[in-house]
Amino acid sequence: MVSLKQYNEMPTKRRVLSDVAQLYDPTGFLAPVIISGKVFIQTLWSTGISWDTPLPKDLCHIWSKFRNDLGILDKVRVPRWLGMDATNRTSLYGFCDASQKAYAAVVYARTIDNDDKANKSLLTARTKVAPLKGATIPRLELCGALLLAKTICNVRKALSLEDTSVHLLTDSSIVLSWLRKQPVMLKPYIANRVRQIQQLTSLDLWHYVRSAQNPADCASRGVTPSELLGHHLWWSGPDWLRQKTIPFDQAPELQADERITMQSEERSRVLTFASSIRLQLITRRIDGQHIPLAQRFSSIKRLVRTTAIVLRWLPRYRHFRHHLVTAPEMDNALELLIRIDQSSAFPQDLRCLGEATNLSSSSPPYSHLTPT
Repeated sequence: MVSLKQYNEMPTKRRVLSDVAQLYDPTGFLAPVIISGKVFIQTLWSTGISWDTPLPKDLCHIWSKFRNDLGILDKVRVPRWLGMDATNRTSLYGFCDASQKAYAAVVYARTIDNDDKANKSLLTARTKVAPLKGATIPRLELCGALLLAKTICNVRKALSLEDTSVHLLTDSSIVLSWLRKQPVMLKPYIANRVRQIQQLTSLDLWHYVRSAQNPADCASRGVTPSELLGHHLWWSGPDWLRQKTIPFDQAPELQADERITMQSEERSRVLTFASSIRLQLITRRIDGQHIPLAQRFSSIKRLVRTTAIVLRWLPRYRHFRHHLVTAPEMDNALELLIRIDQSSAFPQDLRCLGEATNLSSSSPPYSHLTPT
């Protein structure tokens, strides 16, 4: 399965990249091993080593050990029959996980014959290297969940299993909490991925699994070839897949640090603030009628500038005391005007979003939040 030419010279970045590219594994059976090679390439890029410069001794030792152990993978044997036929019941189980190095998704097929005997098989796995900067573990866990959602859709389409039951599992309580929220309540990075997952999968498909029973854990952290050979959790999945009925674990309550992480990824709630000043600062009473400030200007630029000047009188914005209106002030004013207009046009919808409840199917924004 793995055959790499032996070299006598010191390895270089070009040679390392060539060797990793030769590890052809389209199904992902060897993902826990190959991800270590991908992570090593990322390490080489971060060091700034040129293409044909010999690797430093420490990196050379790590790579030589990894490369020499690859021959063990020739002993890997994978059953080709998945146990699927017209009389057996088939279901798919997907797992995802993330570490500082990478995130991964793995899918298993579970078939039950007429004698209620369960058979489980590894179908496919996918891994991606984590970015070097700006990625927290909760964000990477969410990326792993999105990778799993895409993978399970591809598997169902490739095997014509669109009507097969599916269960998706993660060991991140934060990810499960994010998936229950409306994307508009979250910051763009989280919202974009949550929206994609919600479009690809249904919320009731997602469950919690303990880290010790999550086979995607080894694919996100990497294992040696010798460890992969006898890795029962990777090749067969958790033991409870053999049970006739599977009781999924209850997700634990979020810890204090996890709640802080959740709050840091939510959009700032300016709606209450906007409502409180709408009638006080940006409207004018004329003959008993409230005239919105937006109706008193024919130019959006003048409207935003005037609103920015008005906001200078509020305690929240008193740090803006420049003679000229600055770009941040203009941005704050424009955001406030948009939120005020939204609160006037969609009061019921915003109330539902604030209470984390589902929007009405007759709501105008509903069509933009649901897949077409």
